[in-house]
Amino acid sequence: MHPDKTFHMQRYLMGILILVNVLGLFNPLFLGDSALYACIAKEMVRSGNWLELFVKGLDWLDKPHFPFWVNAFFFKLFGISTFVYKLPAFLFFSLSVVYTWKLARKLYNRDVAELSIIILLSAIHIIISNNDVRAEPYLMGTLIPATYFFVNLYHKYTLHDLLLGSFFAACAVMTKGYFVLIPIVGAIGLQVIGKNEWKQLWQWKWLAATALTGIFILPELYAVYVQFDLHPEKVVFGQTEVSGIKFVLWDSQFGRFFNNGPIRGNGEPSFFIHTLLWAYAPWGFLAFAALYATVRNRIKKQAFTEWFTLGAFAPMFVVFSVSKFQLPHYTNILFPFLSIVLAAYLHTIKDARTVHRIRWVQYSQIFVFTVVLVVLYFFFQPGRTWVFALIIAFTGILKLLIFKRTKPLLKQTVQLSVLLAIFGGLYLNLLFYPKLLTYQAGENAARFVNKNYPNETVFVPRETNSYPFEFALIKPLVRFNLKDKTPLPPTGSLVYAYKDHLSYLLQQGHSFEVISQFDGYHITKLKGDFIHAKTRESTLGQMYLVRFTLHNKP
Repeated sequence: MHPDKTFHMQRYLMGILILVNVLGLFNPLFLGDSALYACIAKEMVRSGNWLELFVKGLDWLDKPHFPFWVNAFFFKLFGISTFVYKLPAFLFFSLSVVYTWKLARKLYNRDVAELSIIILLSAIHIIISNNDVRAEPYLMGTLIPATYFFVNLYHKYTLHDLLLGSFFAACAVMTKGYFVLIPIVGAIGLQVIGKNEWKQLWQWKWLAATALTGIFILPELYAVYVQFDLHPEKVVFGQTEVSGIKFVLWDSQFGRFFNNGPIRGNGEPSFFIHTLLWAYAPWGFLAFAALYATVRNRIKKQAFTEWFTLGAFAPMFVVFSVSKFQLPHYTNILFPFLSIVLAAYLHTIKDARTVHRIRWVQYSQIFVFTVVLVVLYFFFQPGRTWVFALIIAFTGILKLLIFKRTKPLLKQTVQLSVLLAIFGGLYLNLLFYPKLLTYQAGENAARFVNKNYPNETVFVPRETNSYPFEFALIKPLVRFNLKDKTPLPPTGSLVYAYKDHLSYLLQQGHSFEVISQFDGYHITKLKGDFIHAKTRESTLGQMYLVRFTLHNKP
């Protein structure tokens, strides 16, 4: 796919994609990890304790500290809000886009670099993840720069590349653990093997990089040491004498990989293959074609350029696949490398038959996804029909401009694929998510309390998953254990709880007055009955805000 005078259309699409991803900053938090992580950072700021992590008032040993430190820093500067929680994550994602461009530019050329970031920006799970913000944007914004600086270091030693590569690698470790360094090691390792440059392995710069990365992660090791190793009496994972340092260096990594640690999963080897097809849409099928062609060309030494990007993608993808701990968003950290592989592949295509095959595959996806989104709109009924009409009109105009200004068939196909991502991204961010997130009872309840009872403390059973409520609530809540002998809230207190929890309290002889009821749904586990507007009401659960009126009713 060679450059021509219509290339500027591609840049317009790039700008629109950036705006589509920015829109995710303005939607509410998702129930689950997003709200959980936001609550942890909020507690850091509220308590002034930046070393220890707490969830529901209990010691929490799961993820490293780096994203929480960044979030807490932004909360401290700009105040606590959903937008401020998402902002640093988006900045780190933006950093990954910049360094994807820089890495592709270094290894190939400007055209491949720009196409790489267009592909990256338009992958559907990237757009989703800029709504449902977890650790992946921080991983992308640290792992890709680290790889770029280490690729520079591979070619020529500079102190600048050594320090920055080690620093970003350490930040990635302090986000998810040192298993995320596999793409860096794979990139350097496969380049050494592929180009038969074994002498690279014996250069002192790699030993220095390893040592510096170890030094830079000392803040994380110190934090878990203070919280856990200094307090062997703490009960974590149902046992005492738990070492935070051992968990960070072993259990959280090898324990998950071998599925014998305190946190386990239940995966299967093909999970990430079919996940990549939809999460990397509209590029999933082309990605596998590009990987096949790249491996074939590298083995035959045809059109050979580099092994870095393939080495960064393939080993980590294999590790993900054989691990029992599997979630779709894990693949996000590999998208920048895969985007470079795909962009480089597309720029080598000259055969007309291959172009027509790609056109057929992409047009089929465009047709299927467009039909799915239109059907979804009519079943889900998010309202705001005028917004949907504007999205259709806007993408329709862009389609006409693409056909008018872009003549090469392959480039036209790529741009129409990008247009599908724009259509889907606008639909998600302006219609689907704004409607979907209204079914989070926690945030609705918090707004109600903030408005009507701003000076009262709300009590919540520890068994209740109420992270959106906790984050959105202005005044700190107080948790209590529902089924043990800890004191229940005093008479007259506000309590926010599930219907089942309140039923249990009634059985125990307590009474209360219902103040308000909030319908909710676990929005990260969508099912057909909920999607269909006509059957949605039957799928909703209820959360209640009540006032205790009497204890130990005779």
